[in-house]
Amino acid sequence: MAKDSSNKTPSSFFKNWRSYDASFGEKVRLSLRNRLTLKSLVKGCCDHPGEPGC
Repeated sequence: MAKDSSNKTPSSFFKNWRSYDASFGEKVRLSLRNRLTLKSLVKGCCDHPGEPGC
C-alpha cells in the first residue's frame, strides 16, 4: 500500500487503486467512503492514506 498522503494528484489516486489488495466492490466502497469523508470534513485528507479514493 502507498503511504504518501501528501501527494493529492490523479496519478496517486490510481496508484492507490491499483496497489490496494481488495476486491473491486471493496475498492468502490472505500473510494466512496473516503471521498465523502473528505468532502464532509472539509480538509485535505480522509485519514485513510493508501486506500482507494484517498
